[in-house]
Amino acid sequence: MAKRILVPLDYSDITAELVKAADEWGQQFAAELFFVHVGYSALQLSEFPTELDSDGQQQQLFLDYLNKIGVSTKHSFEFRTGVSYQEILAAAEEIQADLIIIGAHDHSLLGRLFLGSNTDYIVHHATCPVYVYKQHPTPLENKIIVPLDYTGINQPVIHFADQQAQQNDAELYFIHVESYPEFSYYNMESGWDQEAYRQASHLDEEERGEEMSKYQLKLHEYIEKLGVKAKHQVVHQFGKPYLKICDLQKQINARLIMIAAHSHTLVDRILTGSNTDYLLHHANCPMYIYKSAKI
Repeated sequence: MAKRILVPLDYSDITAELVKAADEWGQQFAAELFFVHVGYSALQLSEFPTELDSDGQQQQLFLDYLNKIGVSTKHSFEFRTGVSYQEILAAAEEIQADLIIIGAHDHSLLGRLFLGSNTDYIVHHATCPVYVYKQHPTPLENKIIVPLDYTGINQPVIHFADQQAQQNDAELYFIHVESYPEFSYYNMESGWDQEAYRQASHLDEEERGEEMSKYQLKLHEYIEKLGVKAKHQVVHQFGKPYLKICDLQKQINARLIMIAAHSHTLVDRILTGSNTDYLLHHANCPMYIYKSAKI
């Protein structure tokens, strides 16, 4: 069955880059691209004046734009009116999309209100994987970061990342981050135990090195058991996962973060969803949020 990729477009300054990125994905997977723009209805245009005073004008603008850029992959374009995230998710369901490619905008208040919220909503509610394109100020290295824990949901994204790395001659960086057991130094009656924390902070360097080696070996063995063939490295850290992942991305200048989306239960939302949210808004590279065995 042919692969289907949905690509929402708007009037932002990253649209041309987004189209080119989508074209690359389309060619790689021999997929069909479905470009969609959710515009203002006639009623909305009367309430919020704009230079584009008809559906026809808005649709023609994007058709001309796509023709000017030049898209090699088989593609089509649809203009819809309504609430952006609702129409985008509806379109994804209608075409049974295997992937949604969407742009992340700047962190200004205006961008956050008008499109950032749409991107967030789609990431959390789409039933297929979502690739979030982000502009980057400098060229990125051909390296892919794959954050993981030891749950089964990570295995499909590890295998997919391995395939991507082999096809594109990229290097994988598998990172597992464990939180510091800060609660160990807090007593409900006496409060923060500064002495216990001080002692723990001054453990023998050799002892800490041995512990780190054990964790590193465990992660390495886990990856090896999964049969990863692409060139790769494993990184084990202690701290807040989203901060350590961002630090690694900056350190190696990776071009992509591929992360598995967990369920939307309250517990997963607190423990893992927050990491994805933070990375979406702070990582300096595109992100691929893996949700099922599609593309």
